[in-house]
Amino acid sequence: MLMKFKERVIINSKPYELDKEDIIKVLKVTSPDNVRKFYIEIEGREYPITQALYSTLNLPKVYIKSNVVQVFLTKLGFEVKSKY
Repeated sequence: MLMKFKERVIINSKPYELDKEDIIKVLKVTSPDNVRKFYIEIEGREYPITQALYSTLNLPKVYIKSNVVQVFLTKLGFEVKSKY
């Protein structure tokens, strides 16, 4: 049995713990927003990195900072890609 690796991220002074599967599960049933610069790919669809967190945590977009998200998603094992 595989153990899930949880990683902690602090958003708006509140800690959250997620694993890669938490994010994938939500994004699989979510339509992707338009990508401006950074994204992750789930089942061939490109999702903005900030959408990965605000959709999973059900938070307003304004709380999510892309520099924090980029580091967090990389720690979880996602490949963060750039449009440029």
